[in-house]
Amino acid sequence: MRRSFFAVWHSLAISCFILAARSTDAATIEGRVVDSAGEPVAGAEVRICERFSGPNRESTIRQAVFDGSEVLHTDAEGRFVSPDMADSGSWSTMIVAEAEGLLAGRSGWLRIAKDVAAVQAPDITLKRLRIVTGQVLDRRGRPVDGATVFNSGDGHERVETTSKGGGKFRLADVPDGGVFLFAEKPGYRLTGVRMPADQAEATLTLTSVDEPAEPLAALPPLLTRDEEYALARQVLDPWLERLANAGTEQQRRFGYISLARINGVEAFKRVDTLFELDPQSRESFRFSAINSVIEHHARVPRDELRAMIESGANEYYKALQLVRAADEMGGGERTLRLRWLDAALEHARKVDDPTLRIRILASVAERLFGLGEVARAEQILVEAENTAKPLFADPAMTVASLRLALAAAHDDADRALGWLDKAGMYVGWHGGRLAAKFLPDRPQQAVEIWKRVALANRAEGLKWVNRVGRPLPIQHREYRAAAEFCYYLALADRALAEEIAAEAENEAMRFWQQGAVILALAETQPAEAREKLTSLVREELPQLRTEDSLYPPLGSAPAVAAWLLPIVEKVAPEVCRELFWRSLALRLPRPRRDDLHGEIEVTDIELAKLLGRYDREIARALLEPLIGEPSAGGGERVRTAERIIVFGLFPAAVHIDPRWAKSLLDAVGDSPSMLGPDESTRLQFVCTLALPLPERWDGDGAWPVDFSAGFWAPSARDQPLPP
Repeated sequence: MRRSFFAVWHSLAISCFILAARSTDAATIEGRVVDSAGEPVAGAEVRICERFSGPNRESTIRQAVFDGSEVLHTDAEGRFVSPDMADSGSWSTMIVAEAEGLLAGRSGWLRIAKDVAAVQAPDITLKRLRIVTGQVLDRRGRPVDGATVFNSGDGHERVETTSKGGGKFRLADVPDGGVFLFAEKPGYRLTGVRMPADQAEATLTLTSVDEPAEPLAALPPLLTRDEEYALARQVLDPWLERLANAGTEQQRRFGYISLARINGVEAFKRVDTLFELDPQSRESFRFSAINSVIEHHARVPRDELRAMIESGANEYYKALQLVRAADEMGGGERTLRLRWLDAALEHARKVDDPTLRIRILASVAERLFGLGEVARAEQILVEAENTAKPLFADPAMTVASLRLALAAAHDDADRALGWLDKAGMYVGWHGGRLAAKFLPDRPQQAVEIWKRVALANRAEGLKWVNRVGRPLPIQHREYRAAAEFCYYLALADRALAEEIAAEAENEAMRFWQQGAVILALAETQPAEAREKLTSLVREELPQLRTEDSLYPPLGSAPAVAAWLLPIVEKVAPEVCRELFWRSLALRLPRPRRDDLHGEIEVTDIELAKLLGRYDREIARALLEPLIGEPSAGGGERVRTAERIIVFGLFPAAVHIDPRWAKSLLDAVGDSPSMLGPDESTRLQFVCTLALPLPERWDGDGAWPVDFSAGFWAPSARDQPLPP
């Protein structure tokens, strides 16, 4: 399903600053527009946008109109006051300000309460544009004329100039504040530099493509796992203590989920003492705690883990976790795995819901096929199919049908395809893994299944267009599935893999698939793979434009470039640094009046998560404009509640520097957000720290996909999917 948990949270894009104000009949909005130095901007154009939430949680945005005009103007002191705004049911408002020669500015979405007639909005800051000068040199310190020097991603458009007269350049219309400058010339590697806010001159050093490149590799972690755990507990323990005495059910759930992710054994033991729970919630919380124990390979003896699983009352949960625990066992534990799968079967046959029973039966059959227990696997698969056939038209059969297809794919392609037709929206998540089951012996059948997956995804997208009037964006799992499939297809039939990549659904997915094909090629022909990857970075990436929705942000041009970094690091390390700068050079222009959903900010957050693996200082510089201004005492920056991103910023900060992320969290305190007291930020912090490396970089589970950086690495082809 394309509209994932991740996308739903991002549909709320920016959290709200809770203003004190709105009357039930009318209200005015007052505010001030200033420049970077805090000086008033007279004559600025101010527009007020209102956002409405529809029945399907989609947002509709419109410009407020006052006396026939959408525009207000600031006075000599930079102030504006709107006429009365009749209460029309809008739930949030954004103020957008523009002025000649300055970068446009905006508030966050301002959530307006009731019963006050005048609303005081926070100041809107417009950055002034300036001239930057400097020089382009080669590595020997000699001037380089004819280089293109440019700034992109910091202003409303890319601005560029050419170095001449001893490598000198003069670049106009660069925004105030810290910015990125880039230089490139044929025969040289693209380079860049971060220019601080108080600097007006810069030197850029170009390296010839024939010279050795300055190395760039993944950084070691800043903290040990024990230190990260201790940091997480500094947030978690007082939070849980407070929630035990007060808090909504949703806040308590957030707290318990966080505990389960960081310490599943403790969460399991405390499930009955932290909160008062109904039986169904208790089983759900126990389930999440045991999952964490299994996924994180907690040091729990097998018999103790088995007892934890068997102590539950839900037969489906017990069967599911026995299968998952068997998946985590090593290759030398075949006999034990078979015993746990037998136990899962016993519980599965006690599950009342037939669709859930089918899912476990098919999952066990899939694993028995993989262990060579063909006769038993076939017997169990037939049992599951006989249960499923009378339910074929049941909408609840989609997931069960996918599980049946995955099991049947071990020995019967036609049988698998028959069940695949019923799998519906779930195909997009796992279609690549299903198709790969036919490799290496049956690549044509694998391609046939992959193409059917693509058609199913497009059909699901059209359904979303019909519901809410906009296309359903491709989700992160679909990008991963595409890369995974092309990687294994390339190992079996490179030409077919290149054909699939060329026919990708969009440009972003094409680059993901091409990168995966090149990674597979490197296993047998490293020189050719290096050449292809170099061409991809230097010739194709500069032309990359993504026209479709930016959600998920990993489909945006800068993130696509950064996503390739681990592949380049492995296959063509001499190109890694220029790819790093290319990803920054592809950043999207800052919006004037559009992008009211915060897509640009979210793409910068995702880019920071990816780049934090290689350069923490640069990654942090991407996040700081979203965080706020320094505190009055000159200490750590304080997040202003109206600017923070609901979902994404804190995981990104943890990726860069967990201690910095903790200082931001402390500065936030209990500032309000759309969801009430901001427990979501604590959950993001703890759950991201709970992910060990390398899962923090390339997690592919239900929770890791939300908190990991988003990189991809091939998984074992015969590794079964979680049931």
